Amino acid sequence: MHYSDNVFVFPADTPREKKYEYLDKCEPGLCLVGSDGHMNMFLGKVNGCYYVIHMGGYDYNAKDGTVMMYRRANVNDTELDGGYNIDNWTKISSLKP
Repeated sequence: MHYSDNVFVFPADTPREKKYEYLDKCEPGLCLVGSDGHMNMFLGKVNGCYYVIHMGGYDYNAKDGTVMMYRRANVNDTELDGGYNIDNWTKISSLKP
């Protein structure tokens, strides 16, 4: 996320309103959001809701020792309950000023 010169870095407990102020300055599809542990691509805002796409999944070891990886692409709003949401973000990186 730091390959851009346009990175906003902030503590995770920054109020949502401030994070959305940063996000409103970014162009959808050219903006990464998240933290050191996970990132999303900002897709845009529809009817007042902000949407992102990101990868999720889990790994496990099969009986023969093979590591099995389940992955999926998720599209969700930035306030998804029980999931990785804006409350966890510490960075917003716009790839275009």
